[in-house]
Amino acid sequence: MSLSQLEETLHRFLNGRWAGAKRLQGLQGGALAYVLGLAAAQNNRPMLVIAASAQDAENLHSDLSFFIGEEPSLTPFRKRLHLFPSWEVLPFEKLSPHPDNLAGRLEGLYKLIEEPAPILISTPAALMQKVIPREALKRSYLYIVVGQDLPREVLTEHLAQWGFQNVPLVEEYGDFSVRGGIIDLFSPGYKLPIRLEFDGDRLESIREFNPSSQRSEGVLEDLLLLPVKEFSLKRVGTDRIVRKLEQRAIDLDIDRREKNVLMDSIKDGIPFPGIEFLLPYFYDELTSVFSYLASDTLLCLAGADRVEAEVERFAKLAWDRNAKAKEEGRLVAPTEELFLNEHEWRAAIELLAQVN
Repeated sequence: MSLSQLEETLHRFLNGRWAGAKRLQGLQGGALAYVLGLAAAQNNRPMLVIAASAQDAENLHSDLSFFIGEEPSLTPFRKRLHLFPSWEVLPFEKLSPHPDNLAGRLEGLYKLIEEPAPILISTPAALMQKVIPREALKRSYLYIVVGQDLPREVLTEHLAQWGFQNVPLVEEYGDFSVRGGIIDLFSPGYKLPIRLEFDGDRLESIREFNPSSQRSEGVLEDLLLLPVKEFSLKRVGTDRIVRKLEQRAIDLDIDRREKNVLMDSIKDGIPFPGIEFLLPYFYDELTSVFSYLASDTLLCLAGADRVEAEVERFAKLAWDRNAKAKEEGRLVAPTEELFLNEHEWRAAIELLAQVN
């Protein structure tokens, strides 16, 4: 079959709207990425590609980046393709995810809201974990341009509310510092930290800079400021969060001293390892990543049988880890408030046009 025949066949195969699954057989590795690249070129619609493992997802992301000709160095709002990661720590572990994973998830959710035809590559472990409500995420990011009026105190308050840390010197994701009319920050989605120079409330320039030499590396006309975390201990409403957590601690019969240490940390705005697993208490209700998807999203399961097996494995792992944490006397949210089960997963994907 020639390239033109393949493109024509694929167009007929994917044309129109449908729910449920269609099957493509015999595609492995680079061949799958090549066909997905053709599908992306022919269909201006969102695509969600699910691989069974993080390694498979990374390989597919690399291959697909090549076939669609997208440079990884592009800024967040200029990329169509995105790798949507899991936290890569065991459910309900007393460990916090790496900042890159937190940022990667928030960038992916941003793409689903603002990009008309994003392509996300992910895994069951990443997609079965619930996320912040759509409207909350919309409040969490800022798009700023050179020349606009932006009071510095408004910007720094926003940074603090969405997980950025005020430090003397900006070196890592989520850092920011203020020196007179200059605000340095390191926003998710960018390879280098950013320097904002103000004249009063007017933003005069946006520059990337090298954190080692402090020298400018490039001039930008605009900046997408994504959140660092899905929550912040500096946001209004901490008292309400503490009350909810105290009631959960009572329900689980958590040791009083352990409970008091955790509550004091939250009141004082001091994060502790694994605090991210208490995310359900920072919102009235979390939502599924699938709720962010447009109705015309094309879903591709890269190895449907392996993906389904991973869904069942991860669902069991989440429930087992939650039970273990409660046996150890640790404060944890109910499993169902943070993770989808396999039945909810199947119900979500059945609504989408699928290729597997």
